[in-house]
Amino acid sequence: MQTKSITSITKLSRQIRNVGRLAHISRTFARHGFWTFIESSGATSWLSKEQAKEVEEISKTASLSDSSDANRFATHLRQAFEELG
Repeated sequence: MQTKSITSITKLSRQIRNVGRLAHISRTFARHGFWTFIESSGATSWLSKEQAKEVEEISKTASLSDSSDANRFATHLRQAFEELG
């Protein structure tokens, strides 16, 4: 029984870390103009209301609404991945 509760605690700890990482990824993509992608992927459902609001606010300052320029899109995507490591 004790092993089962330790396993449950370990899984919960991992999930909490994953949500934190998802919030970081979402903020990074939003900062580089990919809010639409974040929203359509459903990633916002994993964020708290505060985190989702923060990501949405960040996205307002960096929009890729003129994504017809493939070089600009590719540059922002590369920068986002570089920032994430």
